[in-house]
Amino acid sequence: MPRDRRDGMIHALWDELARFPMADAEVACRHLMQTLAGWLKADNAAWVGTARLLDGKQAARDPMCGWRSRTVMFLNPPGEAEALLAKRGLADHRTEFGLTLIATSRLAGRFRVHRLRDGFVDMAAFRKTLHYQTFYRDLGVDDRLWIGTPLTPQVESFFVFDRRNTRTRFSAAEVRLAGDTLRGLARLQRQLMYGHGLALIESPLTAMEQRVVHLLLSDKSEKEIAAALKQSVHTTHTHIKQVYRKYGAKGRAGLMAIWLSRW
Repeated sequence: MPRDRRDGMIHALWDELARFPMADAEVACRHLMQTLAGWLKADNAAWVGTARLLDGKQAARDPMCGWRSRTVMFLNPPGEAEALLAKRGLADHRTEFGLTLIATSRLAGRFRVHRLRDGFVDMAAFRKTLHYQTFYRDLGVDDRLWIGTPLTPQVESFFVFDRRNTRTRFSAAEVRLAGDTLRGLARLQRQLMYGHGLALIESPLTAMEQRVVHLLLSDKSEKEIAAALKQSVHTTHTHIKQVYRKYGAKGRAGLMAIWLSRW
């Protein structure tokens, strides 16, 4: 693909994403994943928010250096059979961290793009693990592409793309396309993190609180928010107070000010 055409595609996507309202970061994320998956001929994509939960000596002793996945959003949610397979694999081997997860965690603090067979893990050793057998072999994953973006010393954002049952791998040009596209989208990734409460590591937002935040960032009144959530005004007010507490905001204006100051 000619460089000017490639750059034009990336810039057009950036412009599209910039037009999404601040409260619609998840909608923008889905548009981003769908577009990139099409460019990369990927069968599925996911956004993963990670946080460093351990520091110091605890992190040094931890295989993941203190990092854990805190939220995930799939372009195509796992089917029932796939979800059961993953659940069984986790139950059978709760303490095993995948070698790919360990490798990406140890590279925290830098922007990075990896393919499954780029050499950042020992594939011969990885194939022998239950993690590989459950989450790669049994799901037909031929190749996986990770793009990691550090946002603060405590939180990082990942986009993951899969090719399944195709016997093909991502090309070097496709790796560069994905990396160059996402390198310019740190702001959107921070919006996703903050919308999930991942800038507040001690108290991530519940699913309901995430919905409340998005509605508080709109022009809806508290009564209209309750109606949108199909619950009582009293229950909604309780959720709103909890959101303010977690963000350290004194009210709706304070919450908006916090969001604007972050972006």
